[in-house]
Amino acid sequence: MKRVFGIVGLLLVTAASAIAEPINRYCPIGKESIQKSAGTITYQGREIGFCCPGCDDMFLAWDDKRKAEFVALALAKKEPHDDKPAVTSEPVAAPTLVSIHPFPLNTCAVSGEELGDDAQVREYDGREVKFCCKRCAAKYEANPSQYNESIDEQIKTAQRVGYPLTTCPLSGASFFKEGKFTGVEVVHKNRLVRFCCNGCAGKFTANPAPVFAKLDAAIVAQQSAAYPLSTCVVGGDSIKADSKPVNLIYANRLYKLCCASCTNGFAKNPSKYVQALDVAYAKALRAAPPLQTCAISGEALDGDAIEVVAGSKLYRFCCDRCAGKFRANPDMLAGKISD
Repeated sequence: MKRVFGIVGLLLVTAASAIAEPINRYCPIGKESIQKSAGTITYQGREIGFCCPGCDDMFLAWDDKRKAEFVALALAKKEPHDDKPAVTSEPVAAPTLVSIHPFPLNTCAVSGEELGDDAQVREYDGREVKFCCKRCAAKYEANPSQYNESIDEQIKTAQRVGYPLTTCPLSGASFFKEGKFTGVEVVHKNRLVRFCCNGCAGKFTANPAPVFAKLDAAIVAQQSAAYPLSTCVVGGDSIKADSKPVNLIYANRLYKLCCASCTNGFAKNPSKYVQALDVAYAKALRAAPPLQTCAISGEALDGDAIEVVAGSKLYRFCCDRCAGKFRANPDMLAGKISD
């Protein structure tokens, strides 16, 4: 099954086998106008287009009869679609809130080597873990606890920077004292959650769902106002109320998607979209940075300032060394930087 994605895919096609235009105007999954950015697949010698990344996999999961029926409708220009004017007289539903937990590290859980497209993806007790090869997966399965501690520490280090809350999601008590974190950290399904005490952490471990729901709602409320994009970070389409948008929470951060199909596209390559949102935040916040001096050294900042996007905030430093200090201990240094 041939897949085509933008310029890279086109470079692989010879003139003798030039790719035809998609036969459909509307996506078989989202029922919206197809987009070039979503790519195409070839089914029975005909190109099928989609509205969002991830829709292709859902189409391929259909049985042959259903796929053939769609092809027939597309050829007759009668494929179903939802491109209709929005009805303004009726209340519009709020975006669907979805939380996902793909493996957040770019390195193998065992060897520490960078993961490639052929990474081994496994799930253990609801937690996704990735490996560079089957041998590493076997080593992990032989002694999971040996590697889980290292995985958890890496996740804590990465997600402390930009952690959205300063109070416990259960008690409401602050987990900071004199600028230092004094609480308890738990990693559950590749996500960091902070509590004021072991008692609250134990309640969460026994029943995580209510805490995640409360934390997710707090993240949406906190990060929506400053969210820098009006388009879907995955598909690039406008986020419209009538397209059934999604507020996606990944690693304690909000990502606004145009539709549920883009959730699948995001989950395939989260780091790509994390970087894209970082760039958008930096561009939006650069015009009015909170400080004109480095929060670590106190030196004046110039055009060569090192920028670190943490959650929904932009921090700027005079050099890599100062930025590294912030990443290593964001709790102590974040208090020096106003919002």
